[in-house]
Amino acid sequence: MTGRMQRPRRRGAVPLSPVGGRLPIHGPMAVPSGSWLIMPAPWTPVPGTAAASRDPVSADDLRPLFPGVSILVILVSSPDSDPARRAMIARSLRRLQDLCDADAVQLVAIGGGPGALLTKAPSLVIRERSLVVVPRDAIDAGPPPPPEEFDALLRASRAALERRQTAAILGRLEDGPDGRAASAGGEPATRAAMGIWAWRTLPARLAAAARAVAGEAVPRYIITDHPMRPGVWSAESSTVLNIAPRPGCPRGCALVVQGARVEKRPIVQPSGGAVSLGNQPLWSAAGLAVSTTTASARAAG
Repeated sequence: MTGRMQRPRRRGAVPLSPVGGRLPIHGPMAVPSGSWLIMPAPWTPVPGTAAASRDPVSADDLRPLFPGVSILVILVSSPDSDPARRAMIARSLRRLQDLCDADAVQLVAIGGGPGALLTKAPSLVIRERSLVVVPRDAIDAGPPPPPEEFDALLRASRAALERRQTAAILGRLEDGPDGRAASAGGEPATRAAMGIWAWRTLPARLAAAARAVAGEAVPRYIITDHPMRPGVWSAESSTVLNIAPRPGCPRGCALVVQGARVEKRPIVQPSGGAVSLGNQPLWSAAGLAVSTTTASARAAG
């Protein structure tokens, strides 16, 4: 793998993903000192959301989030084949790394991305496997639906297409492994049928990816940035915290992990203003028993 040489880790620093590096994480929301901040890369918005039509957020726009944060974990999705977009993501990551180094914040960048900077979708295990970060690129597309089930999905998709109800499904299939698999279907009804199948099977596929990363342990929380099923939901016996952009929250959400508490807050950016975190959490929980200094990173798959 090519890319920047890693600097020696500070004493007591958390083990990083194969990307390496250190990130600063602090926020205008008065993030408690020593917190982790986990967020999707804001310069790769999900197609179909309001943020997709805005100017991309720069690495410098994120700097107001740094105060109070000790470790920034950023999920970087696989970009499309557009060389200009891939180069933009690479530049943004390098600039973010420099800002984090300057502010003494550790950066952990995970997920598929420009080959010169990121490996193939590593995942992150935090706090004795009780919290696992699984980027969408680490979730296997899974087997296709059985023929009889696919026929039923196709009939339903064609009926929905006549009622113009498939746009939302197709709009979220443009990015990531599920989108690439569905786009091979050709006609819109076939693509929509594959999209519905991907939506139905996502919990099981995500749970399997998390178990693989956590050594078959069942994590209490799974964090992902998959464009399908945003929000908080269950995958088998785990609680999924999906921080991907969605309507009403076009920049996605960030997780603040401090002590035994986890909070999910919206990422806010008024028109032309600085990036910040919402004042009120969308979801919160307590009871993580392990210190935030416990972490490990390993490649998925």
